Amino acid sequence: MRAYIDLHTNLPELHIDYVELQDKEGNVYNFNPNNSSSWDLEDGCLSVEWRGVDIDEDDASGHLAEIPDDCEICAVGANYDLDFKDPCIVFMKFKLEEYPGDGDIITKKFSIADVMPVIDHT
Repeated sequence: MRAYIDLHTNLPELHIDYVELQDKEGNVYNFNPNNSSSWDLEDGCLSVEWRGVDIDEDDASGHLAEIPDDCEICAVGANYDLDFKDPCIVFMKFKLEEYPGDGDIITKKFSIADVMPVIDHT
């Protein structure tokens, strides 16, 4: 499974450590990279690719169908300069892709509902 993150932030430096989704029933799904990733932050716009993804501490491969479509991003944990006041994300999309075989791709996209603070995850 791969994950793609696109966001706008007021932080000049940012490294995403995890993304949490919450469904309508209150269940929380914690996603974090389990493989190398690439990222690019320029003028407050960040693009990230996780080439491997875990849900909590288990490999997420084969489990994308179990994640409800009605989830929203509820938390983002990151490393950043702690002296920066009021770090936030003003826009974010989190896309998950799974390749079950035969050239098929399953894609699910999630976003934030409103401006959200960044959680220090040092």
